[in-house]
Amino acid sequence: MKELARARPPKVDGYDLHWYNWYLGNEFSASATDFNANDWYQVIKGATELEDILKEQYDLIQDGLNQLPEPEGEFDQKLEKIDLILGEWGNWYGRAFFEEKALYQQNTMRDAITTAIVLDILHSNADKVKMASMAQTINVLNALILTNGEQFVLTPVYDIFKMYKVHRNNDVLDVTITDENSDHVKFFASINDKIIYLNVINFDLTETISVDIDLPGLVLQYQKEELAANDMHETNTFEDPNHLRAAIVEQRNNVSANELFDISIKPMSVSVFKIVLG
Repeated sequence: MKELARARPPKVDGYDLHWYNWYLGNEFSASATDFNANDWYQVIKGATELEDILKEQYDLIQDGLNQLPEPEGEFDQKLEKIDLILGEWGNWYGRAFFEEKALYQQNTMRDAITTAIVLDILHSNADKVKMASMAQTINVLNALILTNGEQFVLTPVYDIFKMYKVHRNNDVLDVTITDENSDHVKFFASINDKIIYLNVINFDLTETISVDIDLPGLVLQYQKEELAANDMHETNTFEDPNHLRAAIVEQRNNVSANELFDISIKPMSVSVFKIVLG
């Protein structure tokens, strides 16, 4: 940005930030599927750091734009906006460097959790991030689909994207946490007319939590869709392609209350609530 200010700035549409949640381990030996509890929490912590990175990069762009000189003549235009783009993002484990298919990487519940966290961060910062592209869709790193000849399997990351489709074209809704008894839980909510979609991520390996949800209106009905694992290594394979799948696990009609009490959130889970207000 400082160099742009040294001369007549060209038209710049966007600044493309590539961010990988690196976990290379010792001598690139870190595995996408063979890991322990410390590895689980370290990778998830890495995903949470994206929010600070996005805010820092956005502020750097704005600061740089403010330092650009005024146009020298009537035919010059001042560069007043550069979009922040997250051109590549995802988990990257060291062992993927040595796969026979370059950067081929299986995904587990750990990757589903981090994908949910990243999407929540992106949704929360939609005023700062113009576009974001996960790396990559098929067979590489944080993939939604893995193939082997004519075979294919949908990864747990695919389920997260499918569950999160409900947030499209919605407005971000502020979530106030009044009694957070665990730092292993994250929330995000959006609203469209009178329907609230609430994400609850519990990345604790063992603890089931109970939450009370206070709503800004009378709840008529709600449903809970959940992706949950019993073991941190769980995934989908060509032999067992539907081992880890999201499902609607609870539905209630005629609730007629402003608060939902004692909602159980399993460990190693991502839940999306659809809450219809009166």
